Order: sequence, then C-alpha cells, then structure tokens
Amino acid sequence: MAAKKTSNNVRGRIRDFLIQNVGKVVTREQIQQAAMNPETGKIPENWHQRLSELRVDEGYDILSWRDREGLKPGQYMLASATAERVAKPRQYLSAGERAELFARDG
Repeated sequence: MAAKKTSNNVRGRIRDFLIQNVGKVVTREQIQQAAMNPETGKIPENWHQRLSELRVDEGYDILSWRDREGLKPGQYMLASATAERVAKPRQYLSAGERAELFARDG
C-alpha cells in the first residue's frame, strides 16, 4: 500500500484535513493542529487566512456558525470534498489606486 502524500504548506495541510473530515464538524483547534508545521511543531499564525483562501481562491464550501445554524463559533464543516463554487481571483489595488485610497482616508 502506498504512503499517503501530505501537503507541505499550510493551506494544503488544512485542505487535506478538511477533505478527510468532509461533512463532519471540526474545531478551530483541530484545524490548527492540522496546520502545524511538521518540522517545528509550531502552529502558524496565519492558519485562518489559509482557511479563508480555501473558500475564496479555491472555491471550497467551508461552513461556520455564520453559515449554518447549529455550528458554534470555532466550529467548521466542509460541505463537499470538491470545490463547488467557481473561485474568483482576488483583486488587488494598483499602486495608484492605493495612493488615492490613502489620500482619501488621510
């Protein structure tokens, strides 16, 4: 039997964990453990941003208490192991737009 391939980045480790637990309620702590760097044993500070990227950039339907009644804050659930929504690429401000924004907001 072949060894299971594991992702070597935070987003990939979180994705792998959620897919292994599709349809199940998982906690923030479980996701943090999945995101942990296997070499250092440290939980990355940006784990929540990587979770958000799975939703926005990759189109996974990751539910939280804001999306589904019955989930509590700190609980999540991956609805499907395949990305259901077409992910929209993030839009970034150009240098000029950024300067205008800062000038407008002081």
